[in-house]
Amino acid sequence: PEFKGQAGKFINVSPFHLMLYWDDGRDGVRIADLPPFEAAGTATFPVHKFFLSRNIPKKHNDKDDDDEDMEIMERIHMQRGESVYIYNAFDKGLAKVEELDDDELELYHLQINNIEFAKQYREFTGREWLSLYPLRSKPMYNMWNADYYKQQHWVATKETHFVKEPPEHLLGRLSDNEMHRDRSDPIKRDHRKLE
Repeated sequence: PEFKGQAGKFINVSPFHLMLYWDDGRDGVRIADLPPFEAAGTATFPVHKFFLSRNIPKKHNDKDDDDEDMEIMERIHMQRGESVYIYNAFDKGLAKVEELDDDELELYHLQINNIEFAKQYREFTGREWLSLYPLRSKPMYNMWNADYYKQQHWVATKETHFVKEPPEHLLGRLSDNEMHRDRSDPIKRDHRKLE
């Protein structure tokens, strides 16, 4: 079977509060808010369409209760193998770095550094970076590529793994000795026997 889904990450490199919409061919379906210099993600697939918009004050006296118009800032057409889409108001001439306050400037540099890291990450691993560098913690568990359908990887670990829940009488508190048993041998069993 072929899995056609993919992740979609949308980065807002602008001082504007944007909204991410799925383009349903009508008014759109709101997916997420994108505050300035933040990102949002969703599950998607190739040919899926989105748009980024912002609300701007109405320029005319309209009898609607709504006092804002939606301005579409960018349309996005998902492509196979491309998960990250960046809206950069500075590249479009809609914002100026020198007009940012100190907090905004820090967030701007964080996203620019993240985008640069993502380019290097993709070049080195062949995968897209879907997190935020350098704020993401180092991965605790490794991931392995699958070379064929239903491939399995066997991993030795010091972490406890239960195939089934232990009996109720063994679920009490552990003593200090039991809690600090020798973890250097992952095969070594606890002195209590599961029945």
